[in-house]
Amino acid sequence: MAPTKTRSPPEVVIVPSTATSTEVYQTQTPSPSLTPTFAITSKSESEKKEVCIEVHSLGIRSGPGPAYDKVGYILIGECINLIDRTADGMWARFDGGWVSTYFLASDEEIKALPIFGETPEEDETISPTITLLPTEPKQQPSPTHKPTSTRKPTKLPTSTHYVRPPTATPRIKSDTIPWDEAPSYYGEYKTVCGKVVDSNYASTTSGQPTFLNIGRPYPDPKRFTVIIWGRNRGNFPSSPENYYYAKSICVKGLIENYKGSAQIEAKSSSQIMAQ
Repeated sequence: MAPTKTRSPPEVVIVPSTATSTEVYQTQTPSPSLTPTFAITSKSESEKKEVCIEVHSLGIRSGPGPAYDKVGYILIGECINLIDRTADGMWARFDGGWVSTYFLASDEEIKALPIFGETPEEDETISPTITLLPTEPKQQPSPTHKPTSTRKPTKLPTSTHYVRPPTATPRIKSDTIPWDEAPSYYGEYKTVCGKVVDSNYASTTSGQPTFLNIGRPYPDPKRFTVIIWGRNRGNFPSSPENYYYAKSICVKGLIENYKGSAQIEAKSSSQIMAQ
């Protein structure tokens, strides 16, 4: 009987790698080592909220507040995309400038906007990139069996992108009305909006009232009047008859009938929002 030849197994070499797993290669062929590099991809997106104007006109300012220059108007029925807001939620920014949120959506919808100046935390996705580095081959007999590595690099988990839950459709506050509709709401608390077309400080009259006439000047009986009594005058900006003149404002309070004209008594500046 012929003698049996014993076949020697092929020599293998373990090549260390910076990857999380060790790959095994035949030494007679170039042995690649896995060197992963990582690319970070940002997934954060700017969020915008579309709102449509439902007051007669809404002033646009160059910054968040009445002290900034007025740069234009948005007419009723036009829509804009809000980008972010001030920390107190009183002003919101869109592509054309800043607008008062008092005339737009509800407080909850405004709070859902990101705050201006704060950088949102970016979500990151880590994607491995494998670079093959050849090693110097060694001369070995050609084996009939060529073991190869079947293990694949472990896929790294990606972070979860946070999606803000949808909010309700933007709408104007239900208690806000234009100045010429005020006579229909005598005895009710409403927010009345319009432009101050006439103002006067009656310093020699009993009670020293300040009058802000909206829509139409005095003595037109169809005007809407904001009255500030002298005892409360210190609760407003200096010379309120000049400060609010020619501005579009909204005043909230009890609508009263005074000699056939609608009016609201304002006791502090918190009742008046100027555009």
